Parts: sequence; structure tokens; C-alpha cells
Amino acid sequence: MPEQELCPECIEAEEKSALDLVRLLEKLADVKRQYYPRTEELSPNEIRFLCLSLCSYSIGQIAYFFKNHKIPKYEDLLAEPDLKKMSNNVNAEMSKRISLYLKKLLDLFDDERRPSWPEIIRRLKELGYTKKSQLPLNNEKKDDNNKVSLLIEGNITLEEVAEIFRKNGKRDIKIRRII
Repeated sequence: MPEQELCPECIEAEEKSALDLVRLLEKLADVKRQYYPRTEELSPNEIRFLCLSLCSYSIGQIAYFFKNHKIPKYEDLLAEPDLKKMSNNVNAEMSKRISLYLKKLLDLFDDERRPSWPEIIRRLKELGYTKKSQLPLNNEKKDDNNKVSLLIEGNITLEEVAEIFRKNGKRDIKIRRII
């Protein structure tokens, strides 16, 4: 999700799964471009489907969320007359696409069944997508063009980031991308 923070569903997924969602979403976008070269990023619905699935919500709960923009209570699901149809649509659209990207990322064959979400989380952690604690400023990485790439995890504003750089002698800074 370029130029913005993680959505609430991604934050919840990151907390529940202990996965680095920023890195995972970037890598899945790379995988998606292999299938759809003109695509830049995962769609907001693909991101939400992935994150809600990582939180162990059912297809029915996710379908309800897409229609009503909230996580349903049990009573909400019972009262939803089109839940089965909505669930089938979400499963056909989102699950098919996200499963394709995940299978590629996990190095599975296309005809293999997608693993369960807890198994996907376990495999992603094995591949190094575990969320790391906040990195100190001395872990910054410089490239040849005097650019600095810095990963800061946690709640910090742009102004606070800029102030950190100013205190360290960087007066002229430009923040290009916030994920």
C-alpha cells in the first residue's frame, strides 16, 4: 500500500501472525506482476482478503466485511440472507488470486492445494517474513547515491522521522515512500 500506512486489517494481521506485512505485501506484489505485468500493487481488496485470512477469519466473515465494512458478529452472519452467494463470490475472486500468489511465493505447484492459513504463516516465517522489532537508526543502509533506506516499525509520524534525521545532521531530506 504505497504512500500510506497499513490498514487496520493489516495491523491486526501483523499483530496476530507476527509477520512483516510490509515486506510480504511488497513481495506478493512482485509475484502478482509476474502474472499481470501492468499491475503495480495488490488491490486494496486483495490486501484486505489476505490480512483478514491471516487473522483466521472465515470466508463468510470476510465476505460480510467486504459488503458491510465491518467484522461481523455471529448474529450478523445469521441475519445475512446472501451470505452463501457472497462467500462464493469472494472465494472465487480473492481466494483464487491470493492463493496463486502465495503458492508461487511458497514454491508450490499450481495444482497443489493451498495450505491452511496457520501453515502459510508458519512457512512464511520460515522464509524470513517474521516481523522484527523496531530497528535503531544505526541500522540504516546507504546506497551509492547518498540515499538512505530506513525501516522504522511502530507508530511514528513523518515529522518525528524528519526530526530524527535533522538531529543527526541531515537537513535536506525527502521522504519518497511510506508503506
